[in-house]
Amino acid sequence: MKLAEALMLRSDQEKKIASLRERIAANAVVQEGETPH
Repeated sequence: MKLAEALMLRSDQEKKIASLRERIAANAVVQEGETPH
């Protein structure tokens, strides 16, 4: 695998992880009884 390909894959995975973290944080707020922002 080329370095550029590896970096592109890592970047894509980091974006997915960041998106999941945002969703988890939003869900946690809702579960605590607050209104979603």
